[in-house]
Parts: sequence; C-alpha cells; structure tokens
Amino acid sequence: MSGEKEKIAHDGRGCHYEHAPAHDHVHCEDRKQNGRILTIRANSGLSGDIFLAGLLRMTETDEAETNRLLSAILPELAGTVRLTRRQVNNIGGWFAAVTLPHQHEHRTLADITALIAASGMEDAAKRLATATFTMLAKAEAAVHEKKPEDIHFHEVGALDSILDICMSCELFTRLAPSRFVVSPLPLADGSVTCAHGTIPVPAPAVLELLNDPANKIRYILGERMRNVKEVGEKVLNTPSDYVEVHPEGNSSKDPSPLKVKEVLVEGRRYIVCLNTRQARKDALDREAIIESLKEQIQSGAKAMIGNRGYRRFVKMESGSVSIDMKKVKEEAKYDGIWVLRTNTRLSPKNVALKYKQLWMVEHAFRDMKSVLETRPVFHQRDATIRGHVFCSFLSLALRKELYRRLEAAGHCGLEWSDIKQDLEAMQEITIEENGRKLNIRSQCAGHCGKIFQAVGVAIPPTIREL
Repeated sequence: MSGEKEKIAHDGRGCHYEHAPAHDHVHCEDRKQNGRILTIRANSGLSGDIFLAGLLRMTETDEAETNRLLSAILPELAGTVRLTRRQVNNIGGWFAAVTLPHQHEHRTLADITALIAASGMEDAAKRLATATFTMLAKAEAAVHEKKPEDIHFHEVGALDSILDICMSCELFTRLAPSRFVVSPLPLADGSVTCAHGTIPVPAPAVLELLNDPANKIRYILGERMRNVKEVGEKVLNTPSDYVEVHPEGNSSKDPSPLKVKEVLVEGRRYIVCLNTRQARKDALDREAIIESLKEQIQSGAKAMIGNRGYRRFVKMESGSVSIDMKKVKEEAKYDGIWVLRTNTRLSPKNVALKYKQLWMVEHAFRDMKSVLETRPVFHQRDATIRGHVFCSFLSLALRKELYRRLEAAGHCGLEWSDIKQDLEAMQEITIEENGRKLNIRSQCAGHCGKIFQAVGVAIPPTIREL
C-alpha cells in the first residue's frame, strides 16, 4: 500500500474507485489540492488489520492519538490498538494488533449504525462507515433472502471488525486522497469455516459485492455444487437444453466430451457443464455402491458408519438401517456435472473452455513444483507474480509437449500420475571403492522406456564408470 506525500505513479492496470468523501478539515482540503493518490496493491488480498496498519503509518498517528480514536469509537470498552512490527516469510512489515474484550454477540445493521452514530468520529467518517456496513448488509440480505435490516452480522459484527472498519474510515477521511486506486483483487478457491458452517470461497456475500455494477472485477469461479443451496435447488433444476461443445470421440486424442448451458438466477449467471462420459461413470460407480450396500446392510449400523461411501446413502430409524433412495436420486443430478459462476460477457462455451485452461495451468504448476522442487512463490512483488505465471505456463507447455511426443510415437492414453510415478522411481546411485566410482541405475520399469524413446533421450546404462 502506498500513500507517501509525493504523488504515487500508477500504471493503469488496476481497478479505479473514487472514494474521497467531502469533509470540513482545512488540512484535508490542502492535501486534496496536492493531488495525493492512495494506491493499494492487493496482490494476495488485504485484511482489515493490515489496511488499518497502513493508514496509521501514512497518517503518522501516534499511540496517544490511536488511544483517543479507540475511545471515540468504542468509549465503553477497554482495549488497545498497537502498531507493531511483524515478519512473514522473513519479510518485515507493520501490523495493527487489536485487543478487545471477546464477545459472541451478533449485531444487526441498526445496532452497528447506532454505535457509529454515538461515537466521536468525524461526520465524514461516520457516513463512510455507515455506507460500508449498509453495503455489506445488502449483500448478506441478497444471499439469505432477507431484508438488510433483518441481517445479523457474525464475524463482521465482532468488536474488532467494527473497530477495524470505523478506525480505517476515520483515518481514510483524514488522509483525504484525491484519488483511490486498487489493483485487481485476487479470487481464491476452496472453503472457509464461519458461523454458517463450511462455505465456499469466495463467500456468497463476496460474490454479491463483486457483481455490483460499480465494481469492474470479472471472474469465472467453480461452484461447490453440494455446498451452495442455490446451485442444488435452482440452477440444476432449471430445465433448458445443452449446447454441444465437444462430442464424444473414439480416440484418446479427442477432447473430453462437453456440453454447456446458461442459467440465470435473479441476475446471477451460471454455466452448467456436462461430461456425458463422466456422467455414465458416476452412475455406474453409484450403482456399484448401492449393490454392495445391499449385501452389507445385514452387518448392522456400525459397519455403515465406518464406510463413507455407504454412509451418505444410509438412513437409520429406530436402530434399523436402510438405503435412503431419496438421497440416491438426489445424487444422480450431479452425474458428470460441474457448475461455473461468472459475470463476464463470454459465451457459455468460452467460459467453460477458459476455466478448463486455467485448471490445466494450475494443475500442471502444482505438479511441476513438486517435480522440479521449486521453492514457494510469495506474491508480495510484481516480479514474483510474473515468475509464478511464467512457471505455470512453462510447466503446462512442457507437459503438453511431452504428451504430443508420446502420441507421435504411438503411445497414447498414458496417465500423468503414472508418468510421474515411473520417472520418480528411476534412481541412480554412486558407489566408490578402491579409487573407482560407479554409477548404478535402478530398473527401467513401467512407462519409462516409452517416455525416453518419445523425447529422443537415451536411457543411461545400468552401470557406468565415472
């Protein structure tokens, strides 16, 4: 994050947001005239306490003033905010350590806006903080299908989160940048545990914020179908025809079969993708589980609980175990399906193909990091980001070139996991005795011979003298 007294140059790659609210301080008006630009490089995201630490540093707010701000925002609570040094991966930086009484209270929008109104914050900061929580309440309301005033904030309603936001708003209005520039925000994948249980990342409310027309962030995200209620109940149950992208081929050289269709749910755009070959496999796998379950069901409830594959299709009533056919039928709608959510203007076909390309790059990069034993890449600098992208592209190019050469040599259908396993199994050791050094190679097993032949590299001799 940059905000020194001189102008901060910007290269035009980020998303631009104008967030310089009007306020009455003479010194703030002077700074506006100086054309101060606040730039945030959120290469790996940005937490509230880190943003607060940056603002404390840029506004040169000392400990006494920090304590006064804390008392103004939360006058009834004893707590501290301390600016401290911290190292992450041997890189030093500033961190705002917030210490407040621990509370489990869930607060409504009215509760939080009342706290803000009663605080000693400047009027401009109050307006900005109120607008921030109102925006969050609207996003949560859209997700939970409630009115904003009926939303109960959990994590965001905690005292430390309220303090982070309110104090940041106060310092931001004091800094009064003439322009506020934010780099593209990174979008993660996976899941996170919160008050509503385990939910996908980005969280549903975050997606609502991303879909705001005022934001210029474009994304394509893979949905966790079984964890997202809207996908299971609405998207997959919306009747519409698929459009074929790739038909089922007869050769391993043919692309995987793919059909796509677009589904809109209250303005949210989903792309449902279907692999018909995978759908048949999923159905056969489930049938095999059910047949085995029928044979094993006489073993009793304990045997069912110990097997995860069985457990999801089992129901227990009054000590008896039976197959839950409703769950079996429900599971069938996921056969061969994967669902994407996007706010891009790409066609459904291109959305699916772009996502598959991204997945291939990330998958290849994870593989090549282990094969090449590359060190972790940290994204604090533009150079490391470019390096990450280059390594991702290089690993994908190497993998695709290997497959091309294997197919040209007539070796089709080799699995990547088998290729890695066989190559890793080939080892060479050095033995030294009586002044002589010998290199001894392990057995050339599995696909190793085919791989060496395809790339035009001779297999080292079993024994060679150095």
